[in-house]
Amino acid sequence: MKLGRNDPCHCGSGQKYKKCCLDKDQAQRAAQFAAEAAERRAATVENTQERHPDGPAAHARVPGGTKPKLPTGPTPTPIRRRAV
Repeated sequence: MKLGRNDPCHCGSGQKYKKCCLDKDQAQRAAQFAAEAAERRAATVENTQERHPDGPAAHARVPGGTKPKLPTGPTPTPIRRRAV
């Protein structure tokens, strides 16, 4: 069961959870998510380097050294409605 903000705190202080341990628990969860994200990024970089020995950006190179340009043209005018 999920602990609500207005429920008594799980540490036994007798205060509401939002006044006692909510901030500490949120900081702990944020640190845990950040550590997991860093592990996933490191694993992704390792996998990319195994597949592309020249570096992670080697597979993203475009012949000619430039990115393809998107077509440009006149911008459409907005549709205006008559007042009734």
